[in-house]
Amino acid sequence: MKKILLITLGLFLVLHVSAQKNSEIESKPNEFGIHVGATTGMGLSYRRWIGPAGIQLTALPIITDDYNLTSLGVTALYSLKETKYIRVYLYIGNHLLIRNDKVAFTYSEEYNIGIGPAFSFGRPVAFNIMFGYGLYDVLNNVNMFPTGEMGLYFKF
Repeated sequence: MKKILLITLGLFLVLHVSAQKNSEIESKPNEFGIHVGATTGMGLSYRRWIGPAGIQLTALPIITDDYNLTSLGVTALYSLKETKYIRVYLYIGNHLLIRNDKVAFTYSEEYNIGIGPAFSFGRPVAFNIMFGYGLYDVLNNVNMFPTGEMGLYFKF
């Protein structure tokens, strides 16, 4: 945990944290795409950037006669540095995963939380990668593991 904290603090120092926007960058505030992450959710995703801060909503409902799976994610974003093709930002993710198997009569809820740095590459279509540490299954038995999240977004 100490190593992750030191790496994050090192990123802050190296990236020259600034909330000012570069006038040459035409930033698009909306993003829509597909996202997969254990601590940020999986499914269709929408992002909205308001200045350096942003929010990401992710959802995937799968409903059949025998099985239901619902993934809901809400993630807070904070942009550290943005250039024409790359954005460096931090995230805090929340993910609720609900499984209901009607055949085996099982029901489970899992709530995960994650935090770490993230990167976005591309202009009209951006590939996003997030990594850090996550607290898994916070409602039942807390486990802490490294996490990795990724997404593909269209900016508009």
